[in-house]
Amino acid sequence: MRSAVRLQAAFLITFYTVMSAQGSGSWVTIDSLHEPRQESGIVVLPNGNVLVGGGNGITPFLSSCEIYEFNTGKWLYSKSMNVPRMFGNFILLKTGKILSAGGFEERSCEIFDPDKETWTMTDSLPTMRIDGQSTTVLKDGKVLVCGGYRDSADVQSGKTVNLSACEIYDPVISKWSHVAPMNVPRYCHTATLLNNGKVLVAGGFGNTLELRSCEIYDPEANKWTVTASLNEARSEAASILLPNGNVFISGGDSLGAPWKKTCEVFDITGKEWTYVQSMYDARIDHQIYYMAKNNQLLILGGAVGQQSKEDTWETYDPVNLKPLQYGIFPMKKIFFKSNPIKLNDGRIIIAGGEEYDFSKFDGMPYFWVSKTCQLLDITTSVSENKVIPDRYFLCQNYPNPFNPSTEIKYSLSKSRHTRIDVYNTLGQLVRTLVNCFQNAGNYQIQFNAKELPSGVYFYRIISGSYSETKKMLLIK
Repeated sequence: MRSAVRLQAAFLITFYTVMSAQGSGSWVTIDSLHEPRQESGIVVLPNGNVLVGGGNGITPFLSSCEIYEFNTGKWLYSKSMNVPRMFGNFILLKTGKILSAGGFEERSCEIFDPDKETWTMTDSLPTMRIDGQSTTVLKDGKVLVCGGYRDSADVQSGKTVNLSACEIYDPVISKWSHVAPMNVPRYCHTATLLNNGKVLVAGGFGNTLELRSCEIYDPEANKWTVTASLNEARSEAASILLPNGNVFISGGDSLGAPWKKTCEVFDITGKEWTYVQSMYDARIDHQIYYMAKNNQLLILGGAVGQQSKEDTWETYDPVNLKPLQYGIFPMKKIFFKSNPIKLNDGRIIIAGGEEYDFSKFDGMPYFWVSKTCQLLDITTSVSENKVIPDRYFLCQNYPNPFNPSTEIKYSLSKSRHTRIDVYNTLGQLVRTLVNCFQNAGNYQIQFNAKELPSGVYFYRIISGSYSETKKMLLIK
């Protein structure tokens, strides 16, 4: 179903127009993969290099793997997986090893040791899936897999079965176990880890149509609770946790209203979804990253109906909740959420995907799997947002946990005397970071805790009648 949607999207690209591009970002074409790949696994290794493996290339179900080494700027073959996989997931575990979980009609899983560059089989997924499941690393380091779809037991029917099944992998004992199933079978949904350790699942495709329904999983209670529904049904959307703890969801697809630009925000306190400003482009199966250096969201890939035939990216303001800038990629390429990965320094690598040409076959698109790779530095190439915020906002410090320094960003909608203090768990004042009159605007400050002991600290902002407190963790 996903491939059919993508083909439809590609055909419709030529019939839609949107605003002109406002920038192109800082793009660099880097060393190409040894093999063309799409629907592959991709992960940043503990040393900062990038591992890509499996997927679909010249032949489907690849087992080969490659590592991009930044010190040489080259892709090098690594040890192949034991099992060829497409639609597989690469997950960085807290042990520093990589879990490759399942794949197309594949239950088997294996572990990659970055130090030895070896793959070892581990416990298999209890549930057989084709695709469409969500994968979430929980606060305790365990891995939650939810939903997806598989073929019907009646092969002649040609139907698929949507799944409500959920499993958790424990890397300490190397075992999968069944946990409580979702209330609604679904695939191509979003799953977002909340600050309280729970997981919000939104939308997806149900037994007959795309879904508006949402539910929250509590790992401690092993229980799913139905929560407020989306304002509109969405499958193949993208979601991200905002710095204030709310959840942003964008785009997606639904019958009668396909290829969406619309966005919504889930208020974790009031537990309701609210429309916010739409993206510039309609998108499905795209990716969202939070760029801490400039306090912006980067939305990229999966564009449908852009002004040119190239895929696009855009930035989005997580405070005022509106799009900022828009750009196209320097080559005719469509990629999906399995192709890009955010590096530790905030840059983005896009590995493989699909390239296409409209000049052949009377304007109909001709596709081929790509091995080209691009590196995007959006944090320094996009001009700083000078818009005065329309409300007060205190960001979660980044990084968190930290040692010994961290950055705190905040927004003031009015010019006021502003004070930011840091307290320990006893309520004792340990540092005053700001204590002066500040004009309305966006600010960032550094907190260096070199002389403080490890532990939990609280930072509080007071500006006029506005006051907010957040928690941070110092680990030495």
